[in-house]
Parts: sequence; structure tokens; C-alpha cells
Amino acid sequence: MRIEEIRKIPLHDKTAEIGVIGTLLVNNEFALRSNFLKHTHFYTIELGHIYKAIMMLMEKGITTFDTFSLLAIIESNKDIKEGIIFAGITDIIEFLEDCKLVARSEYTEFELLTQRIMTLSFKRTVSLKLRSLIDECYSDTNEGLNEFNYKLQNEITNLANNYMFGNDTPLLSDTVRDVWDKIKSQRSLDGTVGIPSTYKSVNSLFTYRKKGLVIIGGRAKSGKSIFVSNEVYHKVRGGAKVAIFDTELSTEDWLPRFLAEITGLTIRQIESGEYTNDEGDKVENALNWIEDGTLIHKYDSEWTMDKIYTRAKQIKLSHGLDFLVYDYIKADDIDLKGVQEHAYLGKLTSFLKNKIAGELDIAVCAPAQMNDNELRLADSRKIQRYASTIFYWMEKDYDRIASDGADEGTHYGYVDFNRHGGKHKSDSKGNPVTYINFVMDGDRATIKMAKNPYHLGNAKPFD
Repeated sequence: MRIEEIRKIPLHDKTAEIGVIGTLLVNNEFALRSNFLKHTHFYTIELGHIYKAIMMLMEKGITTFDTFSLLAIIESNKDIKEGIIFAGITDIIEFLEDCKLVARSEYTEFELLTQRIMTLSFKRTVSLKLRSLIDECYSDTNEGLNEFNYKLQNEITNLANNYMFGNDTPLLSDTVRDVWDKIKSQRSLDGTVGIPSTYKSVNSLFTYRKKGLVIIGGRAKSGKSIFVSNEVYHKVRGGAKVAIFDTELSTEDWLPRFLAEITGLTIRQIESGEYTNDEGDKVENALNWIEDGTLIHKYDSEWTMDKIYTRAKQIKLSHGLDFLVYDYIKADDIDLKGVQEHAYLGKLTSFLKNKIAGELDIAVCAPAQMNDNELRLADSRKIQRYASTIFYWMEKDYDRIASDGADEGTHYGYVDFNRHGGKHKSDSKGNPVTYINFVMDGDRATIKMAKNPYHLGNAKPFD
């Protein structure tokens, strides 16, 4: 069949649309189960307006009505009335009575009609959208590949948002077992929910869950990227498929740090080659191990949201993806075009949580830079609104090391906000009272739990 002939096939069914209206006029209660059908799905203008009037009755709590009740709604709504008159309907009552002649008595028959209307409406929408995208292909714009690809992905993904067929508010009794099975499927062998941290002390408070975003807050050069890199190593060893989107380090700069972490050599030894033959074997074994796993490191000094989404989705489709690190949340290198930095950071956090973690069904971890003089992130209120967990990674100063003692290490982690568990205690001024202790070896890019992992103050652990 030629394309010209295909386009002549009507993407509407007036008989089905009349059938739906007639059935609702006779069996009012069916409207309670058809909330997925919208008046905009109707091709025939007057029938769409009548359906809108019926749903307005439902919204008012009028679940049993007759022709005259419906007529009162039509007469009181200027847009609906003018739409029906514009379609050439001069006697609305007679028109409604004629619709009743094709009413279905069984809900299953009615459901088939609604499916028919929605399917054809969806096809009309797809057709219009694709034609619009074709026009954009031939338009003279400066839009780059990533920008256009991102727009395409969004347009196609969002097409179905207005076409959710079925009961979107089922009884919990109908779905509770499926939900429970999903919850159980996220448990690891030791009962941990989500992807566990490499640190048992951290698992007491949070893990890296699908659809979740963990923010690792820290001051500049405090080692937050090393903390995340240690988590990456642990995830890959456990068989997870991991990607790092780096805003700071090229792969050439990042790899020696990662190899130091794996081999126990210093970063300088890795970069200079000043190691023994046995130590060289460790490097080769580490490289072989990386080749056997699914780990991607991608550097871009100017990551944008469309680049992040497009790249992450491509990786998910091509290799699979369980855990994504975006290193790190900042706005200083972005052309904000008049948008305040704080607003951008909140928008980026929402994007990472909802668009990346949520839509792609993966766990996301993102370091973020703190203010220099206080324990909070820039625009922490908006970041907190979207993050699943906020974990501050802090380097101890000499006074704190002396106060805590050598057994409590060089750094500490403080959970400030947490949707999936408890958090640490602070005093009236917001200073941490309880926290987790760590020892960081920057030369080898490694972080371990301190000999005494919990700083309790006068409180019980996480109480």
C-alpha cells in the first residue's frame, strides 16, 4: 500500500465515540471506571464536549444522573455549549436520546470502545508529532546532535503520558503482592535493601537504591571523589554495571587513582612506573579485571542535562546500568542564561533524581560542593527536596583529631537528611554530635573505617 493511500485511512471512529456517550447515559456508573479516558481523546468535537460534561458531574459527586442533569451542566458551561452548537447540534436533548440507542449493557463491551478511542487518538498524536519532528529535521537551526537527540527522546517518551489506560487507582489488595515482591527483590543476601555500601557503618543508615539519589556533600579537595571511587570499586566487584560521568578528571587523570585504590600502590608509583615487577603484575591484573567488568568513565567539562540523559540512556540500552556517579553537582561552568545558580542546582538535583534515577530505574550518587564556612550545601533546601540521602564527607581538623583520638581516624561522615533511614545527631547550632569515623590515605586513594568507627558523643549509635 502506498504512503498516500495509508494516510487516507481515518484515525477516528465516530461509531465508537457515540457508543461510549450512549453507554454512559444509560449506565452512569461506568464513568467511575473510565477516568483514564479524556475528553481530548475524542475526535468528534461535540461528543468530546458531552463527555467532558459527564465527567464534571462525576467530579461534583453526582454519580447518578439523567439527560436533564447533563443538560444543566452543558447550559452552565459556555465553552461546552458553544462547542456543541458549533458542531451543528440544534436539539441537544434529541441528540443525547439518539446516542442512547447504541448503548452497551456490559462493561467489557464499553471498555473495548474506550480502548478503540484512545488507540486512535494516540495514533493521531504520534502522527502529528512525527510530522513536526520531520519538519524540524529540515529547519535551519544551530541545534547540535545531543540537543536534538535529547528533544527526540523526550518527545517520544512523553507521548504516552496522556494515554494511561486501565485502572490507575487500584485497590491495594489487587497490587500488594506485586509491590511486596518488588521490595523483596531489592534485598541483598544479607538482607540489605538496595546496593550496599562498601562500609558496613554506612549501611546502618543508607544504601544506594534504584530510583534514589545519594548526595555526598564535601568541601573542595576533601576527598569526596575518593569516597565515591571506593564505592564504585566495591560495586563493580559485586557485579554491578557502573558508569561515572566526570566533570573534573579526564580518564587519563582518573585511572591512576583507581588503579592505586585497587593495587595498594601510590598514585605517584602508578603514574611514574616506579614499581617492582611484582607490583607491575598487580597493575596488569587490575587492568585485566577492569576489562572483564562493566565500568564506564566519561569525562566532559561541560555536561548538560540533555547530555547526561542521552548518554545514560544509551549506556543502559547497550550495556545495562545499575549505578551512576555524577561527579559533581555544580553550576560555575554552566552558561545559566539569567537563571540563578541556586535555582539551577535545585533543577539539576531534581533531574538526577527523577529523570535519571527514576525514569532509568537505577541508583545515582552525586558528590556536591559545600559552602566553605558552614555545614550545608549551596541551596541545600532545594537539593534536600529531591535527594534521597545527604551524606557530608568531612576532613577533621587538628582540634577534632585531638579531641576524638587517633582511633577515630582522619575524616568523618555525617548523615544530615535521609528518606530511607535514620540520621545523625547535631547540637542546637547544627554542629555534628554523632558521626561515622574513617581513615583516608590520599596517596593510595583509599578510605577505610576507623578502628573506632562510631563517634557517639553522649548518644547511642544513631539514636
